[in-house]
Amino acid sequence: MSRELPLYQGATPQAPQQQMQGPGFTPQVQPMGGMLDAAVQSGFMAVEQYAELKDFGSSQQVEYQRRLNDKQMREEFENKMRIPWGEEGSFYDSEGNRKEDEVKAFIGRWQEENNKIPRPFWLAKNAMRDEGDLMQANSALETRVSLMTLDTEAKNRKQAFLDNYDLAIEQKDWPGAYRAIDRAEESNQITRARGDEMRLQVDKTSFSLQFADLAATNPSGAYDLLYSEEYKNLFSPAEREEMRRRLAARRDSDGNNFYRSFVLTKPDSGNEKGSGKKSGNTLAQSGLFTGQEIRWGTLMQAGKGHMIINEIRAEAINEAR
Repeated sequence: MSRELPLYQGATPQAPQQQMQGPGFTPQVQPMGGMLDAAVQSGFMAVEQYAELKDFGSSQQVEYQRRLNDKQMREEFENKMRIPWGEEGSFYDSEGNRKEDEVKAFIGRWQEENNKIPRPFWLAKNAMRDEGDLMQANSALETRVSLMTLDTEAKNRKQAFLDNYDLAIEQKDWPGAYRAIDRAEESNQITRARGDEMRLQVDKTSFSLQFADLAATNPSGAYDLLYSEEYKNLFSPAEREEMRRRLAARRDSDGNNFYRSFVLTKPDSGNEKGSGKKSGNTLAQSGLFTGQEIRWGTLMQAGKGHMIINEIRAEAINEAR
């Protein structure tokens, strides 16, 4: 008996095939967008590095130009400071006071020179940083010029005070010297302690001149002043001793001059012997000597000076006082 064939002769089921797997086999697909992002990011970094390099060069050029401006500004400033008071271009008027408009114009002009320096920055952060540097440079310029002109003005005023004070002393204007000191204290040109020292010096100067004048005309009165309470309070013992020595030296000098006035004189033109001393008759005829002086001169002429030398010296000392 023949075997019957099946009515369905289509595809028959087959065992399913397994996918190939192996160690480390993980198939991945790189998306196209990620690669583009990395390329763009790398490009941005390169551009920023280039911009930083360019900005660094710009910053150095700008700083160099500002330094040149500062150097030129200082040179002009020093030249203007040498201009005499009151003349055109000077920072000060004829009395040494600062001219505010002149100072402000000078500061403004050099600040504008700084502002005109080109600043070609690529990155905003670098431009902002340089803006801060510019503001700082202009502020420092204003502060420096203002302080230096104010300091010089103070020196001008102090010098004007000293000139006025010295002239008052030269003219023996003691009240004027006191006034100058008082006003200098009020304007804080000098301290109170310095003012007291200067007043003391004025007093010493005025009393020293008074003493010198009196010593020339009335030595006895000068001696009395040395021991007055006023002089004791004003001058130290050492200072008064020095004044006394000068007075004594002047007295001795005056005594010697008094002695020479009739003893060591020119020869009498009528004296045939030319003894080198005036005769008694010549002394009497001159009308310049007292009777006592004529007597001394006659005795000296006669070679008897040893008898009266002490008398002459005593009188000379007495007259010098």
